[in-house]
Amino acid sequence: MSKIFKATCGSMMYLYTHEDKDQVVDQILKKARHTGEAAFFPHAKVFYTKDPIVDLTKSGSDQYIWAKDSNRVKCTVVKHTIYKGAGPGIDNTHDKEEVGTVYADLN
Repeated sequence: MSKIFKATCGSMMYLYTHEDKDQVVDQILKKARHTGEAAFFPHAKVFYTKDPIVDLTKSGSDQYIWAKDSNRVKCTVVKHTIYKGAGPGIDNTHDKEEVGTVYADLN
């Protein structure tokens, strides 16, 4: 009998086995990246941020790379993974990985 794992993203709970882990985890992370919700796994919490790309040699709105519609700025998408500590007194570890760019609203 396979062990069942549980993960959540938003209000949705996912149950999966080791055999279908890769497919389900990919689906959860895709949803988390799209909706901005955090995904909680047995070993880690994963969430994405959109950090504006800023040129500090310029001033005002010229610091940003604007989309053609002039309503959104170019941002780096950063995947944050916070791994749970292995036991009492052991801190969590926080990994950051740039996974792409996107145009997004500043607010």
